Amino acid sequence: MEQEPKIIRAPFSSQQVADLNFYQQSGVFHEFTCGTQGVHPGIQKALIATEEGWKCTDTSCDYRQDWAHAFMADRPFVENQIRSIHELVNPSRKTLASSQEITP
Repeated sequence: MEQEPKIIRAPFSSQQVADLNFYQQSGVFHEFTCGTQGVHPGIQKALIATEEGWKCTDTSCDYRQDWAHAFMADRPFVENQIRSIHELVNPSRKTLASSQEITP
């Protein structure tokens, strides 16, 4: 039996807000988007995390969301996933961390 992903709910801590927005802006994952997209064409549709929850970037829009998948706020996990995706897409390029030699 598959386990449901863990959910976190607002209010988010300031660290969770920073990590959720890092996830949103990574350009690697499909971000959370406004549920009323047709109401404000031309405005960025991705949501922004705040301590009170997600909000639309259109200040005249009242769309809110109070939850996120817990993994989205796990910065080391997200960074590792980004690194793995980049290595899959371009296997000939090593990431900086994996290509550096440690010298005493």
